[in-house]
Amino acid sequence: MNTRRQFASTLMGFSLATRAHSQGRPVPSLNSTETDRLLFMREEEKMAHDVYVFADEKWNLRIFRNIAQSEATHFNQVGSLLTRYGIADPSSAKLPGEFVNPQLTTLYLDLTAKSALSLKDALEAGVI
Repeated sequence: MNTRRQFASTLMGFSLATRAHSQGRPVPSLNSTETDRLLFMREEEKMAHDVYVFADEKWNLRIFRNIAQSEATHFNQVGSLLTRYGIADPSSAKLPGEFVNPQLTTLYLDLTAKSALSLKDALEAGVI
């Protein structure tokens, strides 16, 4: 998934910046594109987590639980970066399925609706 590649690439860049900071070198500030990517990634990780939790609650399949835990780890990593760079968290105080980005709200609704149909549909939704 293109978003996953962006996530990995962006995290690698932020990791290098964090290492520079820990070595006493200043951490560069983020430009608007980098900030927008972080904000999107934070909500996208929350959306993925929320979908997998929904599927796990519906179908009680361990793979959904495991992936939800992984998504929570990604969500927390991006949250640490938001804190490091002093960026307000768009996911703060949001319930499952609530997002600032309307495209992610639509995707969440589509994926949970599909996941509710059958176990096969839930597994297919997890691939999207």
